Amino acid sequence: MKLQSVQSVVALALSLALGTSSGASPAIGTVLSQGAFRVDRSTVTGNATLFEGSLLETTSAASVQLNSGARLFFSQDSRGRLFGDRLVLEKGTTRIDHSTGLRLIALGLTILPERGDSQANVSLEGTRRIRVANASGALRILNANGQLIANMAAGTTLAFMGLTYYVVPLIWRRRIVAPKLALFQIYAFGIGIARNDCRSPR
Repeated sequence: MKLQSVQSVVALALSLALGTSSGASPAIGTVLSQGAFRVDRSTVTGNATLFEGSLLETTSAASVQLNSGARLFFSQDSRGRLFGDRLVLEKGTTRIDHSTGLRLIALGLTILPERGDSQANVSLEGTRRIRVANASGALRILNANGQLIANMAAGTTLAFMGLTYYVVPLIWRRRIVAPKLALFQIYAFGIGIARNDCRSPR
């Protein structure tokens, strides 16, 4: 009787373990780095498997190969949450490569590569500004409502800052504390970019 009880307990434990593993998130790709990095708050060295919704934090450069064929390259001190069809960039810089069908989301903006040979660097500069540098291919930039706000050809760079004041109330449902000051910052940013353009050699 005791042996049968032990066997029953073991069988139950195995069935629970199999049920848990079958219900786990599917693997979406792998990450490789020469140094240490963190996946879902756990420190890893070398390489690791990524699952749907994995949070990747880098202390040194790391490359990500998704099962879809898309490649991503994270700079050091970067952070992003990965899914099979998108990356939500939370900090730092990433390069997208051969990423048709992959969306990159940052501060409410969506960056969509239009061709398989598209290569672009996307950087979060602080908490309110995004810089997108398109090396090859074509990109579409959408706002939080899915509306097209920019088409980027190869060899172009754009910085997005003013949209932050539009996105913040939509996401966090809070009003801007000083709307006039926010408006002044947008104009100051635009004037600074324009002056920089005028001074750059043609």
